Amino acid sequence: MRTAFIQTLYELAERDERIWLLTGDLGYSVLERFASRFGDRYVNVGVAEQNMTGVAVGLALCGKIVFTSVREGDLDIYSMNSDGTDVRRLTDKLGYDGGPFYSADGSKIVYRAHHPKDEEEAADYRRLLAQSLIRPGNLEIWVMDADGGNKRQITDNGAANFAPFWHPDGKRIIFASNLANPRGRNFDLYLINEDGAGLEQVTFDAEFDSFPMFSSDGRLLVWASNRNSKERGETNVFLAEWVE
Repeated sequence: MRTAFIQTLYELAERDERIWLLTGDLGYSVLERFASRFGDRYVNVGVAEQNMTGVAVGLALCGKIVFTSVREGDLDIYSMNSDGTDVRRLTDKLGYDGGPFYSADGSKIVYRAHHPKDEEEAADYRRLLAQSLIRPGNLEIWVMDADGGNKRQITDNGAANFAPFWHPDGKRIIFASNLANPRGRNFDLYLINEDGAGLEQVTFDAEFDSFPMFSSDGRLLVWASNRNSKERGETNVFLAEWVE
């Protein structure tokens, strides 16, 4: 079935240059033909499925891709056109800036970040980065305009806040955090206004909940969770109606 899918996609891409293929480091042995023929429309984002969806959203809505790269020596956020032109660096403060998503109208970007607070932290960050590593810990949610301007920190709780995604109204952000369990791995979903007010916990399960995304009309919420798992570490996808 996978081979038939890729063959059909290949044939469609021959006729329509708007068709792209994004993969999360999967599909080897069947994607090579597409990648070889349409290399400028093939993107492997690595093991980063939620970020891959964000890239797809940006492409579909405004023809732009927003992504994280170490091309200039630090983990920073960049944007570019769908054809790879007009690459722009949007963040330049030392530290980790990642997981970016466009808002539904393409005017804003939400992301997670951690910036060293002193030279000791900065030295530790650089040492790990040289080994292609980062230290898990505090991450805060940030927002900026699509051109990289008007950066503002949304959360300031000292927890590991990540996987942010815009509500379709462009005024609220859903994200995952271990705010209620800062020394553990129990992450829940939270909703917050763009100005940092109105923090509301959405899930209360004792297991890991993360990677939330709204449907385009805001009626449905999809996320990944370890709840109801049959074995340790099993992660499944859950869907729920969103009720205001």
